[in-house]
Amino acid sequence: GAPSARLDSHKTPDVVAQCIQFSWQEENAFGVDASGYLQMRKAGGFTVYTREAESFVDVYAQAGGTRIDYYAQKDDQMSLRRRAAAATCL
Repeated sequence: GAPSARLDSHKTPDVVAQCIQFSWQEENAFGVDASGYLQMRKAGGFTVYTREAESFVDVYAQAGGTRIDYYAQKDDQMSLRRRAAAATCL
């Protein structure tokens, strides 16, 4: 389906993806749900995801920088926190 949010950055995809991964692993923000895994996409770019893929982002190059597509299985407080954490990496 369509992403819950689309974000843009002037940074490179690898820098953005690593930042999101590290921010999602922050136990102070996410407690026992803190998880962030990084995987290269076959089509180029990266996917950062949580346990059971409750939230994930596809990060890939676009003209002038990076595009981030954010997906969440639920529209709850945790998904909003993860989206906000991803936005800090722009």
